Amino acid sequence: MRKLAEYFQLSQKEQRGMLFLICILFLLFLAHIFLPIFYPKKEITLRIEHFHVAEKAEPQYEERSYVAKGPVVRKKPKTELFQFDPNTLDKAGWQRLGLSGKQAQVIINYRNKGGTFYEKEDLRKIYSLSEEKLEEILPFVQMPELKRREYKERIPMYDRKEFAKKENRILEINSSDSVAFMELRGIGPAFSKRIVRFREALGGYVKLEQLAEVYGLPDETYQNILPYLRIDTSLVKRLPINKISQNDLGKHPYVKFKRAQTIINYRKQHGAFKSMEDLRNVHSLDEEFFRKIELYLDFR
Repeated sequence: MRKLAEYFQLSQKEQRGMLFLICILFLLFLAHIFLPIFYPKKEITLRIEHFHVAEKAEPQYEERSYVAKGPVVRKKPKTELFQFDPNTLDKAGWQRLGLSGKQAQVIINYRNKGGTFYEKEDLRKIYSLSEEKLEEILPFVQMPELKRREYKERIPMYDRKEFAKKENRILEINSSDSVAFMELRGIGPAFSKRIVRFREALGGYVKLEQLAEVYGLPDETYQNILPYLRIDTSLVKRLPINKISQNDLGKHPYVKFKRAQTIINYRKQHGAFKSMEDLRNVHSLDEEFFRKIELYLDFR
């Protein structure tokens, strides 16, 4: 052992470890030899025999299981084709045609709920019938001619009623309420309310063309109602440009907050506006704005 340790240059600690491993291996070797003496193979033999018995019994169990729980082969119902009326044929008759009990019951339920077959093609409404089965039995459908005529006579013939057309009358747009606007063809509750709401925001309409600015109003509808409108500009509320506050001026749809702020600041710096020419001196405002707002201003 010492020579072996010197050959491998092992320390004392390593030598003790190797000796310990050798002892363990020696004990395992002894256990392998002496264990069969204390634990004879008789028990192992019995287990093997038990295993063989179970193995032999298994095929017999499978055989019995296969016989008891084998696949059930469903016999297709016999088909006997004959002429029939689908509105009077009973369940047994449908089964004679080769339908299953469930398929026949679906048809009976359909009829019990008021369903009627007026043409043989109506059988395609029955979802439980396959296309193949339908093609097989449809040639044998025989329906009385009388029943078909009765069906046609039974169809209600509705006369087309001409709805009362709106008869447009001349409306003054600055004094009419939303109900009056609804008398115009093409103007319903939504558009009539928008027309009045826009008029109140403006202070009144000064031109008929302003109706085209109503949100969502189709041009075709506007063109259709235009001949039935008139305007009274004396009802328009004017804006006192030299007295009005910035907040009130900014509420006007054509002015808004930024323009109102610009106009009021200019008025504070240069004094009251005497005419549109004075207002045009506010260079940040464009000509389109002047054109829209001119008839709403009061320079007094």
